[in-house]
Amino acid sequence: MFPVPCSLFPDSGRGPQGRVQNRAHRALSVRAGDVDRAEGLLRIAQRRAERTDRVQSGLHSEATAGGKLFKEVHNIFGGNLRLIIVGGAPVNPDILKFFQDIGLICVQGYGLTECSPILALNRDVIFKNHSAGIPARGVDVKILNPDDDGIGEFIAKGPNIFLGYYKDPENTAAALDADGYYHTGDIAWKDEDGYFWYVSRIDDVIKSSGYRIGPFEIENVIMELPYVLECGVSAAPDEVRGQVVKASIVLVPGTEPTDELKKEIQNYVKQKTAPYKYPRIVEFKDELPKTISGKIIRKEL
Repeated sequence: MFPVPCSLFPDSGRGPQGRVQNRAHRALSVRAGDVDRAEGLLRIAQRRAERTDRVQSGLHSEATAGGKLFKEVHNIFGGNLRLIIVGGAPVNPDILKFFQDIGLICVQGYGLTECSPILALNRDVIFKNHSAGIPARGVDVKILNPDDDGIGEFIAKGPNIFLGYYKDPENTAAALDADGYYHTGDIAWKDEDGYFWYVSRIDDVIKSSGYRIGPFEIENVIMELPYVLECGVSAAPDEVRGQVVKASIVLVPGTEPTDELKKEIQNYVKQKTAPYKYPRIVEFKDELPKTISGKIIRKEL
């Protein structure tokens, strides 16, 4: 059997939510004999997705149309899958768009265990694939001490926020301020439509020549290159700039790790983002350090 994950939140498996997710995993299992057929149909969907030039917002009607066109794919995965919500880490928008193009509404949200667990979420009717979404109903979300670009710490207050860490008053006091706002330790910015855009963990932010650079943006751009299998971006100390962007990259097997390839990657990031964001250090590695859940351990890069 090949389980299809419905959620990447780390607290599945225990309690009512975990039981629901486990049932969903079982309901969405497909037989090994169906995999080849599914992959063939998904390749067709991929080609269709590549031909579609759609803005990064979606409507339910578009997903419904895709569902009719790719009904056979839907049937392989149970036929009743209506919505996929992804969390745990920012998702490459191209992945979300692919599922939307074949008629499966797939959006991302943002949350933490301390927030039970959602703070912001893209809705199934209208969404922005690059963003973490808009605040959950009844939750007051703010950007604390924003800089000139509007980037600051993501803080929140509401009925879903935890009361504190069990028998740990010191960490509770550090996380909850006097007004009851939970300080997430993440930085983000808010757009004119009220959508929040995740940048990074505070500890992961790269501070270079006065700029604050989030690693996820650079990773997503590098992952667009066909010869890149995995990528982790981190900060490296620099005497002049304070820090510079460093990219640790695992190449697709058979790709030669040359200096010319490093320059190509650097130029690509310059063109797709901004000159100050490109990785001044590029290292090719056999594998990247990860947690049990598969997240890259940046401090070990």
